[in-house]
Amino acid sequence: MKTQVKKKILKLEGATGYEFAEMEEPKKKGSPSGVFIQATEIGFSIALPITAGALFGLWLDNKFKSHPKLTLSFLFVGILVAFGNLFMTVKQFSQKGK
Repeated sequence: MKTQVKKKILKLEGATGYEFAEMEEPKKKGSPSGVFIQATEIGFSIALPITAGALFGLWLDNKFKSHPKLTLSFLFVGILVAFGNLFMTVKQFSQKGK
């Protein structure tokens, strides 16, 4: 859990009085490079498992002469892994934003 950073500010009270008060800093929006990195991470977390599953299935199909059973099976597994990664990544980003 992140702690909020508090600033001390000088609060003036009339002509001669003052006191120090604490003020919470507002949450900062993500920088453009941070948003780009997040989008890239989501893209890779979808594309890599699907591609790896299809290529691994194709390699196994060529080895065992079972076209296209293993390619389709591992492609499906890659799709399931990709959606699991997408779900976890979006959940992580939404918790980070709170």
